[in-house]
Amino acid sequence: RMTSVNANYGALVALQNLRTTQTELTQVQDRINTGLKVASGRDNGAVFAIAQDQRGRLAAQSIIRDAIDRATATIDVGLSAAGSVQNVLMQMKDKALAASAPGLSTTQIAAYNTDFVALRESLDPLVTAAQLNGQNLINDSGASFTVKVNDLSLSTVITVTGQGLTTASLGIDSLTFSTAGEASGAVSTINGAISSINSAVASLGARGKALEVIKGFNSKLSDSVEKGLGILVDADLARESARLQSLQVKQQLGAQALSLANQSPQLVLSLFR
Repeated sequence: RMTSVNANYGALVALQNLRTTQTELTQVQDRINTGLKVASGRDNGAVFAIAQDQRGRLAAQSIIRDAIDRATATIDVGLSAAGSVQNVLMQMKDKALAASAPGLSTTQIAAYNTDFVALRESLDPLVTAAQLNGQNLINDSGASFTVKVNDLSLSTVITVTGQGLTTASLGIDSLTFSTAGEASGAVSTINGAISSINSAVASLGARGKALEVIKGFNSKLSDSVEKGLGILVDADLARESARLQSLQVKQQLGAQALSLANQSPQLVLSLFR
């Protein structure tokens, strides 16, 4: 082929190939550095758009799990306090039962009543203290709230209904006794209060269990979405590492080819010696 000093076509071809190799090498290095084969819309616009949507869903699921955790913690505080109220009511029942026994003097019954009233007066402070995140699920206001449990539908929620477990709500805020007969009546009233608390605990416990199940599902869903995201955008680092070595060798050979091509015009000078 004719050698020209005006245009070194061999050098141009070698330079073009070297640039192509350099572009591929830069791409592989970026994939190794980021761990991603699709790091921006320039790499693959359609895949990047899908990946961004999935990343948004993962972020939403994380927020939902945090909300479920807060709601669960609030329910747990309510359940714990309700359990303490149950224990106090059982102690009150024992005092009333003891006072209802025949043959006791007025003084003995009064002593049992003193203990009974002291226990009753400890209930409302206990209920008031059962607060977390500004919410109390067992006081008279019975504050209810909803928990969003799905990132695809704003209406998919679980409602946690507050319960009234103060002495006023339970109908025992002024309960006392001074005779065996009144003590026996107090036992019946306390039994009714215990039944109300059992219903409240069942309601709160059911909501807590539902949230636990949904959190487990959301966690598995997030794992699946994250796995799918990885399939879309993650680079095969073993493959890219092998390709990197290949391109580095190719780059060196390309540089040598360019050097040789640049020397070819020098041969023309030998014709004039």
